[in-house]
Amino acid sequence: QNIEDKLLLLEQKRSSLIAQKEIRIELYDKRYAQAKEALKSIQVKYSGQKKNYEVISNQFNRIKVLYLQKIESDKNFEKTENKYIFAKTQLNKIEIDIEVQKRNLSIIKKEKEQFLEEIENKIRSLDSNRLSEEAYLNSLKRALEKHQTEVSRYETSSVISQKDGSVMRILKNDKNTYIKKGEPIALFSPDVTRRALLLKVSDFN
Repeated sequence: QNIEDKLLLLEQKRSSLIAQKEIRIELYDKRYAQAKEALKSIQVKYSGQKKNYEVISNQFNRIKVLYLQKIESDKNFEKTENKYIFAKTQLNKIEIDIEVQKRNLSIIKKEKEQFLEEIENKIRSLDSNRLSEEAYLNSLKRALEKHQTEVSRYETSSVISQKDGSVMRILKNDKNTYIKKGEPIALFSPDVTRRALLLKVSDFN
C-alpha cells in the first residue's frame, strides 16, 4: 500500500508539472508574441523617422552650403540645424529601442528554453522514480504470488509413512515456518510385530 501511495503521489506531481508547463509555455508565447508585435511597431516607426531624417538632413546640407557662402542667414541655419539634430536624436533613440526589443525577445526565448529544460528534467526524474517503484512493486507481487503458491502447497500436501506406526513427537509445528527439503518434521515410531517360534524337542529318554 505504501508503494501504491508513492506511485499515486508521483503521478499527481507529474500531472501538476505538466499543467504548470502548459501554463508557463502559454505565458511565454504570449509575452514573445507581444514583444514581437512591439518590435514590428518600432520598426515601422523607425522607417518613417528615417525618411523624415533623410529629408531634414538633405535640407540641412543645402542650407549649410548656402550659409557657408554667406547666402543663408544665421537664424535660418540654426533653425535648420536644430531640426536636423532633433531628427537624428529621434532616429538614434528608435534604433536603441529596436535593439532593446530584440534583446527582450532573446531573453524571453532563453527563459522559455531554460524553463522547458528544467521542467522536463523534473518530469524525467519523476518518470524514473515511478518506473523504479513500479518495478519494485511488481517484484513484491511476484514474491507474494510465489509465497502464496508455496503456502498453498504446504497446506494441501501430506506425508505418508511407508510403515504403520505412531508419531512420537512433532518437530515442526509452526505453520509460518518454512520447511526445507529433507528436513525432519516429526519422530515416528513404526509398529513392530513380534513373532513367536515354538520349538518342540523330542524326548529321547
